[in-house]
Amino acid sequence: MPKRLLLGRLIIVALTIVILLSAGYFLVSRPATIYPSIHPVEVEGTYKDVGISFRFEGVTRSLSIPVNGTVYFGAQRAEKEAILTRDIPDSIFIPTYYLAFLNDPNQEEFYRQLLGAFRSIRVNDSLDDDEYLELMAVAVQSLPYETNGTLTAPKFPIETYVDGRGDCDDKSLLLAGLLAREGYSVALFYFKPESHMAVGVKGYQCDYKDTGYGYMATTNVSMVGVPTIQLDGGVNLTSAPLVIPVANGSRLYGECQETLAIQDALERSETRVASLSRDLTSLTTRMSDLRSRGKFAEYNQLLGQYGAVVKDYNDNSLVHNYILENQDDRKGTYAWLKARAAV
Repeated sequence: MPKRLLLGRLIIVALTIVILLSAGYFLVSRPATIYPSIHPVEVEGTYKDVGISFRFEGVTRSLSIPVNGTVYFGAQRAEKEAILTRDIPDSIFIPTYYLAFLNDPNQEEFYRQLLGAFRSIRVNDSLDDDEYLELMAVAVQSLPYETNGTLTAPKFPIETYVDGRGDCDDKSLLLAGLLAREGYSVALFYFKPESHMAVGVKGYQCDYKDTGYGYMATTNVSMVGVPTIQLDGGVNLTSAPLVIPVANGSRLYGECQETLAIQDALERSETRVASLSRDLTSLTTRMSDLRSRGKFAEYNQLLGQYGAVVKDYNDNSLVHNYILENQDDRKGTYAWLKARAAV
């Protein structure tokens, strides 16, 4: 799951360079901070098609877009560390730092190409606004999560797409950049104590820790509005995030009620399976003891109870496994659970 985030090694330099006026020099002012930016580099074969595949609503989807190599290699070779000329509070520095990666103007063509591919899927499958958001979320979540376990700077979104992999901040920047440009109201969630990042989306009944946004994980395929509880390594995600607004669009996510109901069904089935597993162990021990002592009448009385517990166990296991295996399909999963009266 998530890597340990790094805001980039901070290079502190003097705010001004004072040269003796008597020698004919001037007082030179520097900008307060220099943030990462892309400077395109010339490469042979400027454009290259790059594709991805992912499962959405039970169907494998594929898309491919031409990517400008001059921008990609410029992003790859860019200085990822901010240069500070004076002390800046985290509440100002962190948002500006991350938004510099997300909003670099050299990536706008990349965003247009990728969104064009997503829009084609939307039109072909008649997806509504909620499903369209879920489509983009699942596509980004499906990119392999990769981190080397060390503190590294984020990637620009174009890098994450072309590389076909990333960690929590890399994939969060890519997803937030896409959603912002499609009119959704989105933010980044930065969890400093746990060195984690996720995406927030405004919607109905979506409110993670009183932020006004629903939680969107990007490290693995999961449903919108369902918060991450535990990170890799057993770290619990308990801190309140720094909310970094990205876009205040008019599109709101409307299905948190369903995704949270699905999550509730998952948790109830998991709890029930654990309890029934203990009951089965106890019944098996009792029945084995009765049979070994020749008490067949009492043994037979427990057979009916054992069968009922097995059925309950299997029913709850089916629900639990179905939800886990269909995280890419909120609409279908909710309909399946509703038909079984599980939500």
